[in-house]
Amino acid sequence: MLISREWLQDYIDLTELTNQQLADTLTSLGLEVESIDEIPAIDELIIVALVEEAQQHGKRLRRCLVNDGQGQHEVICGASNVESGMHVVLAKVGATVQGRKITATPIRGVVSHGMICSEQELNIGDDGDGIIDLKSIVVDLPPLGTKVNSLFKTEDSVFDIAITPNRGDCLSYLGIARELSAKLGKPITYPNKEADLAETADTVDIVVDELSGCRRFCSLQAQINGAIPSSPFWLKRRLRVSGIRPINVVVDITNYVMLEYGQPLHAYDATDISGALLKVERANGRQQTFISLDGQERQLQQDDILICDKERVIGLAGIIGGANSEIKTTTRQLVIELANFDALAINKTARRLGLQTESSYRFARGVDVEHLFDVGQRTRALLAELLPTGSTISRQPRDVYPLHHSPTKIAVRLARARKILGLPSLTQGICQQILESLACRVVDQTSERLLVEVPSYRYDVSREIDLIEEIGRLRGLDAITSELPFSQMSAGLERRDRGFSERLASSLASHGLQETCSFAMVARDDYQRLAITSGHPLYPSVELRNPINTQLQVMQTTLLPNLLQALITNRNHRRSGVRLFEIARGYFAHDLQVADNFAPFSYVQEQGRHVPDDQLSRPHEHNIVAGIIDSPVRFKGWQGGEQLADVYWGKRLLLKICADLAVSPTIEVVAGDCHPFLNPYASLCLVTDKYLGYVGELHPRVLGNFKVDGKVLFFELLVDRLAEARQQTKVVSLAKYPPICRDLAFVMNKELPYRRVLETVASFPQRQYLNEFRLFDIFELAGDKKSLAFHAYFVAADRTLTDKEVEEEITALIGWFAQCLQAELRS
Repeated sequence: MLISREWLQDYIDLTELTNQQLADTLTSLGLEVESIDEIPAIDELIIVALVEEAQQHGKRLRRCLVNDGQGQHEVICGASNVESGMHVVLAKVGATVQGRKITATPIRGVVSHGMICSEQELNIGDDGDGIIDLKSIVVDLPPLGTKVNSLFKTEDSVFDIAITPNRGDCLSYLGIARELSAKLGKPITYPNKEADLAETADTVDIVVDELSGCRRFCSLQAQINGAIPSSPFWLKRRLRVSGIRPINVVVDITNYVMLEYGQPLHAYDATDISGALLKVERANGRQQTFISLDGQERQLQQDDILICDKERVIGLAGIIGGANSEIKTTTRQLVIELANFDALAINKTARRLGLQTESSYRFARGVDVEHLFDVGQRTRALLAELLPTGSTISRQPRDVYPLHHSPTKIAVRLARARKILGLPSLTQGICQQILESLACRVVDQTSERLLVEVPSYRYDVSREIDLIEEIGRLRGLDAITSELPFSQMSAGLERRDRGFSERLASSLASHGLQETCSFAMVARDDYQRLAITSGHPLYPSVELRNPINTQLQVMQTTLLPNLLQALITNRNHRRSGVRLFEIARGYFAHDLQVADNFAPFSYVQEQGRHVPDDQLSRPHEHNIVAGIIDSPVRFKGWQGGEQLADVYWGKRLLLKICADLAVSPTIEVVAGDCHPFLNPYASLCLVTDKYLGYVGELHPRVLGNFKVDGKVLFFELLVDRLAEARQQTKVVSLAKYPPICRDLAFVMNKELPYRRVLETVASFPQRQYLNEFRLFDIFELAGDKKSLAFHAYFVAADRTLTDKEVEEEITALIGWFAQCLQAELRS
């Protein structure tokens, strides 16, 4: 929040503090000052002058004869609105304007002695096209030569303060002043609320639906005599330095009071309110769209809080008004709304619409319900001061307050405060003085306890520990000595899968993949673009009740959405060929059922390892490792041409990683409907006795949904099953005697999976010398047959084998293949 020191000075005396001391004080209170912007005064060589002559000088310039009270000067001006007889602001030679020193400069053969300034050049307004006409903004014109800094006081220091979400009470000048008053022990000067203006009758009725989420609603009505004027300079300047653009005196007053008290206000054109009625209600049963002040069409949902007249919606409560009732130059009757809306409802609607306004920002953090009447009186006083003569206003705000605020009462135990803060010298008197300085009222006390009534604007204080924190904050964190806590600690048990996960990550990194880390929450729309529809095991089944935004609304079941977004980000930064992996968890509902045709995903019904037995209704969590490989995996160079990321490259990569982990999977074809985001003709799955995961090229249609071209490879494995599939490794010395190699080719059924062959070799009962059995050729035969050729290596540990010993074991192996696989030796 931007805070002007000059404005803040209205409420609390800061003359004894330097800017740095003020920043340190605010930061010590938990209101961190991120920066200080020093706004200088207008240069003393910038003065009031009179344009006595103005002639054309070329196509776009004007040659002006300017009188500064001491003499005449020729000045070349580029503004189209400069005319003879105008009182202007002249920057004389030697003055500094926006960091640039003014010099006598020849322009088209005429030396210009100075510069006639615009609002923007003096930092007093937004108009940079035309020069300042002092008659339009100054009531009593000063003598020629008067220093402009006496007319427009711009010197100020603006503090950019980071307000934490729990301190909605500090989103105002009075909120900051309250904090400084408590810390410095100085009184607060509250704004004037007295008004001297003729009264007008209240013609607009107020109705608040009991289920609307509105605790209190106040309104003011005014009749404006003539056109709505622009605001005076002091009001515009204060709004600008606080980050708000001035519009007209009515809108500017509502913004000014909002910044002053932290209470959002909104002004309506009363003639646009049908039926002379303002009603607060939920959107249920109302129109489904609404045109807001910014001209955007907003979709409404049934829980949205609306401001309506008798026929239509005229405002989205606490967020933005409607274009159908905005204040216009022709407005003569106005109604000003001051209300207190439900913080959660406002926050939910604003997040859904992606619309954060100054109003919704404050309502979402909590606004004081008790100060509405005072805010109304202050608004009335400013309207009385700044509206044209002859205008009328309500005698006092109309107030609808059905359920009054009940103050929160909290007991503070002094012994507990001393223990938590580490301040044994903390006395009851000190605690009471600190709490009372924060506007907390002590309603009862004993020697070791204080019963405190919390002010209505402190929504963040609801427990004893909150008050103890306030005592520590005001006492000063630097007063708390640093001591190491004494406690008996025992070493916690390390997760047994941690070492395996680290080994897995090291293996992936050694093969050129880079690890990423992302949120476990993703957008449901991403799954639709991946062609994962409802009913599929990977369709998200765990939804967040209160998501941060629409892109983080469900818990991930696959790591593909996040990894694909990471790849897209890299491509947007012209980085192709990236290789990324992530080890994270997939989340599945505890009662999720998997159909038989999705057998590989049966693991989602298993009890997650990270769910305690007494909490079986919690979502199941499964550790997953996934990787995404962008094309090309090898760039074109002198060593060879470009190589794309295809399924065969991915298969080799995963087999290498499995070998690093002592896992020996077999490769099978993936069922087409199991992984709809993969190319069914370029995808494989890894299995042992259980399904381990899959690898494949992403389907072109899916890549098109994400506007990604080329080939992209993706794999995903179950970490826990990989760990279970690890084989016991043994370190053996190299054989002393040479192996004997025989080549064997078997003819077998074409549909027979290679895994069956490996299982047959592993279960060979007469195996004695067979050391290695390696496939080196596949040949498809006519019909439904295929030929697999192997290198068979035989070796003995204590001698060189004879041909007879090898032939006997080969004969037994051929018979075993015939028995188990109906395979014949190819002649």
